Amino acid sequence: MPPVPERLNAASDPSSLVKIACRVNNGLVLESYAEVMDASTGLPKFEVTAHAVLPGTHALRDSSVVAIGDGGEYTVTPVPLALWEAWLKANAENSLVTGGMVYAIVEEPDKENP
Repeated sequence: MPPVPERLNAASDPSSLVKIACRVNNGLVLESYAEVMDASTGLPKFEVTAHAVLPGTHALRDSSVVAIGDGGEYTVTPVPLALWEAWLKANAENSLVTGGMVYAIVEEPDKENP
C-alpha cells in the first residue's frame, strides 16, 4: 500500500502544489470550507474556499493523465498544498485515505543533485 502521510509540512509556501495520486475509478472532488454568517438569515453556513478535481482511473485513456505503478493505476494531479492539508485533516479517517486510494506523493530528494 502507498504511504499515506499524516500531514505535509505546513511551514512550506501555501501557494505551492503537491502531487495527489487517486485510484478512485470515477475520480474525486476535493473541497475545503469556511463557516460564514448568512446575512439574510443570520445563521452560519459553509462556503467552499477551494476546489480541485482529481480524475479517476477511467481517465487513464487520456494520454495527458499520468499513471503510476505500485500494485495499481493511479492518476496524478497537482493540487494546492493548503487545499490538500485542509481536505486531509477533515477526511483523515475516510476509507479512501486509510485504504491508500488517495494520497500525496512525497518525492525523495535527488541523491546525486541535492
